Amino acid sequence: RVLATGAGFAAGPVPKLQPGWVRVADDGSAELRLAVAFGLQAASVRGRWPQDPVRRHWLPLDRNGRAFATRGTDRKKQLAERPDVVVTGREPVADALALVQRRLIEGAQKGGRHLPLQAAFRAAAHPADLARLIAGELDLAKTLALGRALGALDAAAWARQPLPPRAPARGPVPDEAWMALRLATLAWPLEKRDPGGDPAIVRRLAAGDASGALETALRRLRAAGIGFSLRAGVASAKTARLWGAALAFPISLSTAKQFADRIDPAAHQ
Repeated sequence: RVLATGAGFAAGPVPKLQPGWVRVADDGSAELRLAVAFGLQAASVRGRWPQDPVRRHWLPLDRNGRAFATRGTDRKKQLAERPDVVVTGREPVADALALVQRRLIEGAQKGGRHLPLQAAFRAAAHPADLARLIAGELDLAKTLALGRALGALDAAAWARQPLPPRAPARGPVPDEAWMALRLATLAWPLEKRDPGGDPAIVRRLAAGDASGALETALRRLRAAGIGFSLRAGVASAKTARLWGAALAFPISLSTAKQFADRIDPAAHQ
């Protein structure tokens, strides 16, 4: 936070960390696993190689990501104020929502219709951890603090030799209403079914309107050929915002397919 507000930046960003740091830090917690997914995600992944990682959203970085972007003269140099620096470290739900909303804006500016947040190789969020997150059982502040630190991981080294934390034991699955929201805000088409990503879904979740967000998501899913028995849903404003924050943790394509199969089993009959 001190760096992001313009003081103490002469030393530069934390140098790139090797993947082995994840193994050293692995305490078996869901928070650590989700932090890895959060910190390593990027706009896209080509093969194993991430493109446009998210670290610039909590630190103003130059084009190569190795130094801070600055303004002013040498005597009065300050960190540059960047509109893409949206993760402040003050309130975790607001930070996660801000990241999702910023990426949706940037995706739309480039003509995209999906949420450009993709998991790094072997670093996707696990459904059991997401289920606990949206149930309010995890420490989101700790998760994002770890995620910001792990944003310094060397993405190229991770692509060559990923060292993911231990997988969780089989656990609960997320609420089906949240699965619908997740499927309506994917980073890519789901095979031939492509609901795209409507920014209105995230705006409504951020405003605490779970029913409105779910109605929009279900409409897009049905238009894409994904059936769903649920017609409506109700949740508190706090839960709605937490559902939106959980979208900041990328899932794998296989997990997305599992979600789709679970809510629309008739598709394979």
